[in-house]
Amino acid sequence: MTPPAAAPREKEDPWKPIQHLLEPLPSYYHDAVLDEFVRSERYPESIAYTAADNSPQAYQKFLWNLYRLVGDLRGKRVLELGSGPGVVVEALRRLGGVEAVGVEADLRFVEFARAHEVPLIQGTLEVVPGELAGKPFDLTFSHWFLDALAKVEIQSDGTVRYERRLNHIEELQVLKTLAALTPPGAWSIHATRGRIPFKDEEFRQAGFEIIEVNEEHTFIVLRKTAPPADTLRVEPSTPAPAKTGPARALGGAG
Repeated sequence: MTPPAAAPREKEDPWKPIQHLLEPLPSYYHDAVLDEFVRSERYPESIAYTAADNSPQAYQKFLWNLYRLVGDLRGKRVLELGSGPGVVVEALRRLGGVEAVGVEADLRFVEFARAHEVPLIQGTLEVVPGELAGKPFDLTFSHWFLDALAKVEIQSDGTVRYERRLNHIEELQVLKTLAALTPPGAWSIHATRGRIPFKDEEFRQAGFEIIEVNEEHTFIVLRKTAPPADTLRVEPSTPAPAKTGPARALGGAG
């Protein structure tokens, strides 16, 4: 007698681990961030603005695209550049089972996050932060960050003083740092409010293949394929439209 055929295994839904990320559910850490940096009115407007923007709800479409493109992130190492207080880093870790880490320039955000066991590293992106040197990530990403890079000075108390927006030579140094943090085969996905400040050829010189980019150049999907060139050539560019909102530190909010 022939035994009955085994029932086909049900394919696991890759969306399952992020369902809570895509719903407006309460978050203890997000509420704590709002209480400290927004509702208390103890901080400058730029800090409150960044903290208010840093929520799973503000990232909903972006998170959906991360999972659409990369798939299930459970157990993967993920780095957010310009993470602000790290609300999305915390949500990815708690709800998505992701080994997420953030880089942020302002010590006020970093210390608050660490006090809540959210792993943020203080640093600008002029160079690779020492704690991340040589550590491979499956995905690097940023949200509302690359189009608002600013030159900052980290002061003795760990807070940042915003000096000016970066010129394009300085922006290319940030691109080199991004390339150094993204190993071959890894993804790098970015969303901006204004136009992304890098030309396609500059991404290619940094060792990235462009997988997807929208018409407005406010969303780009990259895959690292090669080491970056020693020197990234400045590509001619047309003037970008005026950017809205405060400038973001090199390690500032995403």
